[in-house]
Amino acid sequence: MISFKEPLFFILILFLPLINRLYKKRRDESIGASFLDFAKKEGRKVKTKKRFFYIYLLSIFLLILSLMNPVFEKIVEKKFGSGIDIFVALDISGSMASEDYKPKNRLEVAKDVISDFIDKRAEDKIGLILFAGQSVVRSPLTFSHEILKDIIKDVKIGMIEDGTAIGMAIAVAVKHLIKEKEKARTIILLTDGVNNKGEISPEDAAKLAKKSGIKIYIVGIGKKGEALFPINNEYGEKEYIKVEVKIDEPLMKKISEMTEGKYFRAQNSKELEKVFSTIDREEKQSPYVIKEMKKIRLAPLFVALSFILLMLCKIFSLIIFTEVP
Repeated sequence: MISFKEPLFFILILFLPLINRLYKKRRDESIGASFLDFAKKEGRKVKTKKRFFYIYLLSIFLLILSLMNPVFEKIVEKKFGSGIDIFVALDISGSMASEDYKPKNRLEVAKDVISDFIDKRAEDKIGLILFAGQSVVRSPLTFSHEILKDIIKDVKIGMIEDGTAIGMAIAVAVKHLIKEKEKARTIILLTDGVNNKGEISPEDAAKLAKKSGIKIYIVGIGKKGEALFPINNEYGEKEYIKVEVKIDEPLMKKISEMTEGKYFRAQNSKELEKVFSTIDREEKQSPYVIKEMKKIRLAPLFVALSFILLMLCKIFSLIIFTEVP
């Protein structure tokens, strides 16, 4: 958009028609038809100053526009990261070795899906919490996603004493997320069990998250009913036993709803992939946008154009045409 900072100079434009009329009157009085007829009979190419005069008027018009101080204004948007901080809390208790997510066990499939999710969140800081009987921060919030994915590859069952400390995992995540007060903050917790360890209950941890405006998504991993769990028999050979899958779904739903999040149940690898795709869509937040007004002064351009037109008229009048008054 072009705006004029000195619009009062527009009045000068109203004088251009008057100048044109005065010029025509003067021209008609100063030149006779007989002279033009004589020039044509002599075979001379004749141009009067009439055409050049309009160019002169245009150059004057441009000079008046420059006096009006025209400025081209454009709003430029600068976009920055979406500002979402995400902690993934991953259950690595012994039951995550169950193989109802064939051809891999629950933990290995979860690691793959989490890594794919990280690839989609290039503008977000993501951290990793591992929990079983205890809860530990394996990676703080980071933009170094490739390093984070390497850390995830090395995650194994047995790194932490066994158990399922869901409340502690949420509490630890909240503790680190509350430092980022100006950003959207989210916890994605994956578990296949029932809370049975830790000093903080899942409900109390969820209250802390709610108070801090932190959203919690919980993903229940494992098929409903029974699942195959691998063991080594007395000969060191791998065998399977059936174990009941126990997830406190009413509690998980309560916790997620308290924080305006959601609870999902993923009974196989395909369902787990769909769950993370859903979370990815729902946690898309508009990036920070800073709007700046970019201004370009056009007066120098109009002055330059006016000067060029005047110079061209002079060159054409002296070289190309024979002029008569």
